[in-house]
Amino acid sequence: MIQISPDNIADRFMRYVKIDTQSDPTSTAHPTTEKQKDLSKLLLKELFGMGITDASTDEYGYVYATIPSNSDKKIFLLFVFVRMLIQHPIAAVPM
Repeated sequence: MIQISPDNIADRFMRYVKIDTQSDPTSTAHPTTEKQKDLSKLLLKELFGMGITDASTDEYGYVYATIPSNSDKKIFLLFVFVRMLIQHPIAAVPM
């Protein structure tokens, strides 16, 4: 069974938010910058480290993986799609 320690959840989150994933509003590529794939690469490495053997990424930086059930109960297949929102810089607007 895959275990994630609740003690390191905040540390993981802080690692994720430190990665520069800023997009390029003038680009027509997807993703708009190659550095946006850095987060995908880290997630892929962590999935392999947790024992996920079929983790992969595609040319757009999407991460795919199968996480095995931790229950013997019959459950419905769950499909999770998580998208990290990449924000453009926002200028301060007086209110």
